[in-house]
Amino acid sequence: MAECECEGGVPFDSLPDEIIINIFSYFSFNELVDNVQNVCRRWKRLAHAPTLWLNKEYAIRGRRWRLQGRSCCGVLFSECRHCKCVKSDVQVLQEAGTMPQLHRLTIMRTIRSHILCSMCTGCPNLTNLQIQSCQNFPHSTLEHIFEKCPKIKKLIVPASMLGSLQFLQLLASLEHLTCLVVFEDLGNTVPVGLHILADGCPRLEEIHTNWYYYDRQEMEYFLHAKKHTLTSATLRWTSGLVGRWCLVNLLKECDTPLKRLRLVSFHVKPSMEATAFEALSGLHSLEELHAEGIHAQNPKLLTRVFQPGCLPQL
Repeated sequence: MAECECEGGVPFDSLPDEIIINIFSYFSFNELVDNVQNVCRRWKRLAHAPTLWLNKEYAIRGRRWRLQGRSCCGVLFSECRHCKCVKSDVQVLQEAGTMPQLHRLTIMRTIRSHILCSMCTGCPNLTNLQIQSCQNFPHSTLEHIFEKCPKIKKLIVPASMLGSLQFLQLLASLEHLTCLVVFEDLGNTVPVGLHILADGCPRLEEIHTNWYYYDRQEMEYFLHAKKHTLTSATLRWTSGLVGRWCLVNLLKECDTPLKRLRLVSFHVKPSMEATAFEALSGLHSLEELHAEGIHAQNPKLLTRVFQPGCLPQL
């Protein structure tokens, strides 16, 4: 292909870099890594152009089909041309240094520390890291991840990882982190040290979590500290292992200027429903609201509180 010459045209190799990069943009992730960059030195250099990697995602998945998950395009990883989905640790190690412009890394199974370290060493421009299964990384591995990938903007981790003080301290050092997603994993009852995140992560704009236990004072401190940066959140209606308290009331008390809010797991006591819904309607900065699983004992509260024009979207 590099040597061919069309009638009345010019050799492919004489085309400027910009045109060749544009042509490469039509190749899939697999084609870029497995074929294009192995043709010659110039093609390898151009295959690493940053613009080609903005929407690429590398997924390390388990053997079971159901663990494939959804890609950046909302389809299965194996069906997305912007994704490369691998199972073998050997393949991961072989490809670890071939994607220096990779932005998105998704880990869907337990992975050994040295493999993850190799990936992060070869991906200094990583901005999105998803760890979608329970991991037991030593502190040195976590330190290595954030040292080699300081540009991380979006991080998805299980709640059990945030139970570690050392991990929280490392997480707070991420200056570019704008979105933190924490999902609940089995057996985690350790409250997250929100004050550490509040004092760090200066650019944090979004926090999305369904963990069910955090300290009220910690959450209050966090909301006050991030009052001028936090714009979007996913939270439970209530928190606490014993003596549940309603988070919505705290959001109103702290005058949190959230623009987007998603509330999950409705377990509000009947005696708390009226104040919870009234507090929710008092969040005047909201532009978008998703309230899931509402089964109020007094449905009239909903029609009274959520009047037309009170909230843009429910």
